[in-house]
Amino acid sequence: MLYSLIGLALALQVVEPPRGVNDEVLGTAEAFRVAGPARVCLISTSIDLLPGENAYLEYLGIHNGSIRVVGPQGSFTVMEGEAFLEPRGGRLEQDRRGRTVTRHRRDGRPRYLLYSRSGSSRGRGSPRTWVEGDALGGSHVRMVLDRVNIAFDGPSGCQRRFIYGWNTVLGPAQE
Repeated sequence: MLYSLIGLALALQVVEPPRGVNDEVLGTAEAFRVAGPARVCLISTSIDLLPGENAYLEYLGIHNGSIRVVGPQGSFTVMEGEAFLEPRGGRLEQDRRGRTVTRHRRDGRPRYLLYSRSGSSRGRGSPRTWVEGDALGGSHVRMVLDRVNIAFDGPSGCQRRFIYGWNTVLGPAQE
């Protein structure tokens, strides 16, 4: 019964169409949807979707891109960027895989910044990917963060991949 109600609530949830540079609408949300199970990717970040989850392109710009994942446990947004400054504050953590993660708060809700490492990285690496949303409550945090991966040379096995950068001025870049 509970799962039926959750499914109904998700079906009624309105997902905004993806936007680009200058707030341009790139198309319908449905045209950029990826249904789970699947792997959806940005340039360096991949998100492994579970059955019952849907990923929607949220934004493609010159400096970053974001994907919103909607599922039975709520929703979360994954935003990757090449020009993030390291924010002040935050609680420094390492996840189960040894990645550097800092925990921050925005509007009273947790958000996490994952750092990427390369062969030339020292210390904790570079800030690369933000993860935030209501699906990060309680014990679900680790389950969500474990499904977000950063590959310096780009992720593999992507069902759909969205590329941000200067090319997005001419339209959404996807593979």
